[in-house]
Amino acid sequence: MMHVGLAAVIWLCRPGMANDPCAAPFAVSTIVAGKVRRVRTTLPAVAPKFDCFYVYPTVSLESTDNADVRVQRSERAIAVAQGSPFSGACDVWAPMYRQFTLRAISDGRAYEAHYRAVAYDSLMQAWREYIAHDNRGRPIIFIGHSQGAIMLTRLLREEIDPNPVLRKRLVLAMLLGGNVVAPDTPHSQGSFAHIPACIARAETGCVIAYSTFARQPPPNAHFGIPGQGASLPWQTARTGVYVLCTNPGSLSGGSASLTAYFATGPGPEWAATHVAPPGVFTPWVAYPNLFNARCERHGNASWLNVTRNGSSADWPHLTPGAPSWGLHSDDVSIGLGALIEDVIAAEAAYKGKARTR
Repeated sequence: MMHVGLAAVIWLCRPGMANDPCAAPFAVSTIVAGKVRRVRTTLPAVAPKFDCFYVYPTVSLESTDNADVRVQRSERAIAVAQGSPFSGACDVWAPMYRQFTLRAISDGRAYEAHYRAVAYDSLMQAWREYIAHDNRGRPIIFIGHSQGAIMLTRLLREEIDPNPVLRKRLVLAMLLGGNVVAPDTPHSQGSFAHIPACIARAETGCVIAYSTFARQPPPNAHFGIPGQGASLPWQTARTGVYVLCTNPGSLSGGSASLTAYFATGPGPEWAATHVAPPGVFTPWVAYPNLFNARCERHGNASWLNVTRNGSSADWPHLTPGAPSWGLHSDDVSIGLGALIEDVIAAEAAYKGKARTR
C-alpha cells in the first residue's frame, strides 16, 4: 500500500463538530401535482446507537489529479445532500480523503492504479483512526456514492469481509454507482465472500447497490457492466459475474415506486441547483412516488431502470450526464426515501450479529 504520511485526519462530518454539514436539519416540503402538501423537519438523532460511515463521491474541482483534504464548498454541499438525511438515524462520520478529481476523470487518468491508491490510502488512515478511537464497538451503516462507493467496496472487501468481529458490526452497506459485482457462475468470485446482497427490508449485514439509468446502458457505460468504468482494478472479469442491482424500494425484487428528495440550496460547484417550486422555502423538496424503479438485466448489463410516474408539474430537474453515465448524479436523490426507510428497518432488526444465507 502506498503511504501518504501521518498527517492528522480531517473530518468533513463528525459528531459534535461545529457547523457539521451532515447534522443540518432535514426540513422537507412534500410536492404533489406542483403544490406543497406537507412541510416537516427531522432533526439529528440525540445519542443514536448507530454510526454511519459516509464517503462522498467525486466533487473536487482542484487542478491536481488527487485532491487535498481542505474542506471546500463542494464537499460541504454534497455532505448536506447525501449525508445529512441520515442523521436522524445515526451519527454521521465522513472523512476528507485525497480523492481523484474531476480533472483526473476528464483527462482519463482517474481509474489508473496510482491515483486510486492515493485516494484509498488517505481514506484508510481515517478509517483506522475511527475504528481505533471513535467507534467503540458501535454498529455501522456504510454509505458511499460513485468514487465513495468504489473506495468503500475495497474497504469492505479488505477490512470487513474477512473479519468476523467487524462483520458483526455491519448493519448495512449502501454502495451506489460503484459496480459491486456478484458471482454468476458456481466458481466465480464477486466483490465479497461473506457480505450478501440484501433481499428483504430489515435484513442486516448485507449490501444495497445499484446504478440508475432511464434505459439500458450502452456498451461503453461506466456503470452496470462488469470489468469496465467504475469497476475496481481487480474486478476485470467481464463474464461469470454481474453488477449487483438491488431495488431500494423492493429489496426482494420487482417494481417499486420511489420517493425522491432533492436539496434546493447550492450544490457542488459543478452541479446544477434544483429549482424549488414557487412557495417552497425549505432546503429540501420531496416528490412521493414520482419514480418507478425496477432492476433490469440484459446481456452483460444490469441496472436500476427508472421511469417517471408523476405529471410534468412534478418533474424535478435531474442532472443527466452522457449516455454512458445515465442518471448517475442523481443515484442517491432518486432512491433517498427508500434508502432512509431501509436504514431505519435494518437498525430496528439489528441484533449485533450479521445474518448469513
